[in-house]
Amino acid sequence: MFEAKLAVYRAVQEAVEIAMFLKDSDIPPKDDYTNIEKWTEIIGEKRFG
Repeated sequence: MFEAKLAVYRAVQEAVEIAMFLKDSDIPPKDDYTNIEKWTEIIGEKRFG
């Protein structure tokens, strides 16, 4: 059970960091799912563009 709690905390931390990254990139953050989609698009453009 302890590992499950740590996994949830880590997921929340990642979602917050993605929202902060988008805000710093002048992209207004929205819900977590949309934020993750936008972040993967930006990372993909930087990596392959």
